[in-house]
Amino acid sequence: MKKRQGTIFLITFIFFLSLMPTTFSKASELNFSVNAVIPDNQIDKEKSYFDLKVTPGEKQKLKVKLRNTTDKEIVINPHIQSAKTNKNGVIDYTPNKIKKDDTLKIAMEDVAKVPEEVTVPPQSEKDLTIEVTVPKDKFDGVILGGIYLKEDTSKNKEEDKENDVAIKNEYSYVVALQMRQNDNKVKPMLHMNEVNPETQNARNVIVANIQNSEPMIISKLKIDATVNKKGSKDNLAILKKENLQVAPNSNFNIAVPLEGEKLEAGTYILNMKAESAGKEWQFKKEFSISADKATTMNEKDVTLEKETPTMLYIFLGVAFLIVIAVVIYFIIRRNKRK
Repeated sequence: MKKRQGTIFLITFIFFLSLMPTTFSKASELNFSVNAVIPDNQIDKEKSYFDLKVTPGEKQKLKVKLRNTTDKEIVINPHIQSAKTNKNGVIDYTPNKIKKDDTLKIAMEDVAKVPEEVTVPPQSEKDLTIEVTVPKDKFDGVILGGIYLKEDTSKNKEEDKENDVAIKNEYSYVVALQMRQNDNKVKPMLHMNEVNPETQNARNVIVANIQNSEPMIISKLKIDATVNKKGSKDNLAILKKENLQVAPNSNFNIAVPLEGEKLEAGTYILNMKAESAGKEWQFKKEFSISADKATTMNEKDVTLEKETPTMLYIFLGVAFLIVIAVVIYFIIRRNKRK
């Protein structure tokens, strides 16, 4: 029997821009739970994530309580992660392969440090200490990231393998960590970088890279986009998105689906309007698609009706004529014998 090993991640956000209060979990299936210990320099002590007012060069120790809700000792692996934006327009605090944006001057990984692992005895609590060193240089805006906490299940996996366990559930938490030095307002700024045609999930899309170049969160972002062939007013693709969120100094790729429209070689134009908190940005970008690129992408798109090659029609026609000729030949031959 071929084993299947699935991994289900339950990501609990203590911070999600507005408010998602999190205390110790009551769900019995979770092996551990977390609770941020709010320090004196917390901006809003009603929040259950870290939102700190810091001073240049300051050093601070933050605490997160870890509770082991099982009868076995567990090991938790902490990880500090800068906030990034994923392709769905959601701020991501988990370890990922998203590249760091060029405008990010201060990464959370450089500011906060955690031990590689924390061992928590059965049915007990233990503090995780986060060592914070604020940069000596002054900065406006925010530094945003998260403390990612995941149980080390490597030993359990070996036991599961021996016991022929096919599916193993793994759980993780993220405690958000935000820092600022002052209340100076930062002007929001969005940019549209490169635009390229791609095939995603066997469907053709036009991908635009959107960048937030400032140290502030852009929330409730609304995007309207269209794709046209140059010189034509007909929309080949339309995209409408709302309530997107963009992490400070980050970029993400947003896909405009072609919805079954066949790509042809030529020059195209992507028009996009982005709106957030009364601010509006207008973008327009030309891009080209070669004949080879269009053919390759159309062949991969499962929503397109595939054309039957002309040579196949010719072959079928010739084969049909041959069959008819053979039938006529035998009919004539049989009649002559009579």
